[in-house]
Amino acid sequence: MTNPATSLADLLTSWNVPQGGNVAKARGARKGVGLAFWRTQVQAVELLAEVDRNIDALEHMGENVSHLRDDLPKLYQAVFGFNPPWRNPHNQGVSSPVPAAPLESVNMLRTLGILIDRYLSHAIEPAASEQLLLLLDDAVRLVTALDTDDRTKHYLFDLISDARRAVSEAELFGAARVRSTYMALTTELNAQAVAAEAKTPGSGVGQKIFAWVGATMMALGAAFGTDVGKGAADWVIGQAAELQQIAPPEDTGIVDAEIVDDDPKES
Repeated sequence: MTNPATSLADLLTSWNVPQGGNVAKARGARKGVGLAFWRTQVQAVELLAEVDRNIDALEHMGENVSHLRDDLPKLYQAVFGFNPPWRNPHNQGVSSPVPAAPLESVNMLRTLGILIDRYLSHAIEPAASEQLLLLLDDAVRLVTALDTDDRTKHYLFDLISDARRAVSEAELFGAARVRSTYMALTTELNAQAVAAEAKTPGSGVGQKIFAWVGATMMALGAAFGTDVGKGAADWVIGQAAELQQIAPPEDTGIVDAEIVDDDPKES
């Protein structure tokens, strides 16, 4: 299973510097370095930041992580290419690649990877990922149709982009960011639904957003194997009912709610 610690260990190992070489060339830099090269450097920083967060998570679980955190400064130095050694400290006198990071730090990452797989990782099934991405396509249409200022729309589109990236990178960085980005987006869109119904009651805009929020929370619950989504969906249904826009169904699940583009018929 892929996780940030193991992925970073593999990346740092691939960055070992050949004798007589330099850090840039070891990392794939060539004449006319393109965007792909720099994105790899960004990915290394993101992986290390996620490793840092995972160590914090283990500490919150009651684990003693002081020995893990002691290696973080060395790893940050390695990722940023700060002051690499001239020779391989583990093979003095032998012409061998100079490690991008100390061997003990890379080994720590691999050990941490085992702990992450055991205690912190959660794999989202492909079908669940596809459903979450389809919901983001619906969110784009809902935000585009909102009667609000451009700054608010830009913020909402940023949240959608963050959620989309979290899903696409879940295998590499873990699923925690999927939950947090979708929760941020559903919270903001729920507020927009309330504002839309208060501004133009009966327009149908709020109904569509409430339906989307409920369906998204149900999809999150299914993706993470929890009932959290159903509880949140029930709350959304109840809030919408209080605004007298939609009546609570007998079964409070909203999994079958549809988001439609045409205006609802007047009652």
